[in-house]
Amino acid sequence: MDFVICFVVVTFLALTVDGQTTPHVLTSCPNGWIAYEGSCYLFNNKDKMSFVAAEEFCKQNGGHVVHIDGEAENNFIKDQARQYPKTSLKLWWIGIKDMTDGEWRYTSDDSLVTFFDWDPSQPNKGSNAECAVLWADKDYKWGDHPCVHVGSYSVYAVCEAKYMKSYLLQ
Repeated sequence: MDFVICFVVVTFLALTVDGQTTPHVLTSCPNGWIAYEGSCYLFNNKDKMSFVAAEEFCKQNGGHVVHIDGEAENNFIKDQARQYPKTSLKLWWIGIKDMTDGEWRYTSDDSLVTFFDWDPSQPNKGSNAECAVLWADKDYKWGDHPCVHVGSYSVYAVCEAKYMKSYLLQ
């Protein structure tokens, strides 16, 4: 019976591209988190917060503000954010900062950011905008934003955590 269940799961989850089966990662996440490719994501749509508060919130929940490493993950994050009510002033924090002029780094490990999805008007360094957000009213393209001053915007945390209970299916 276990073999049949395993076979069905592997058959169902295996992805085929150009006739080649590609590996797929299964992840077990805590309640309220969403699994995607070896990471778990938590969207806090309840509490507006500064970037520092978002970092602390994510840390308290076992993660960090989201690292968006490539187009597929970026599209996943955008698709998840679209499921929440949208307003023109709604933003989601991304875990990067402009540490030196134009050099964006992940805040949790100081590594250099290599993937970006900036809105064409961004980054513009307006009002000391040294953090990054997803803009709901710009189809979730990235924009720079002040890390501390939230103003009239509703800025929310997206947390990411890697969990040990990940399984690679071949």
